Amino acid sequence: MNLSDSGDPERLQGMRISAGAFEMLGVDAVVGRVLQPADDTPGQQRVVVLSHGLWRRRFGADPQIVGRA
Repeated sequence: MNLSDSGDPERLQGMRISAGAFEMLGVDAVVGRVLQPADDTPGQQRVVVLSHGLWRRRFGADPQIVGRA
């Protein structure tokens, strides 16, 4: 996947998972939310969950990143 925002474009490794994956792993979001069952419905707006490392490195751990396109 490609990430392009105000910084230099960056190629990232990612994966598609279902909403139940976070519950199965017993993890929650530090900021924002994890995937919800409605996110698995075709036609819904796409949702991205960033890794903690990417959030810190690329976005300076800015909690205002939530909801940004």
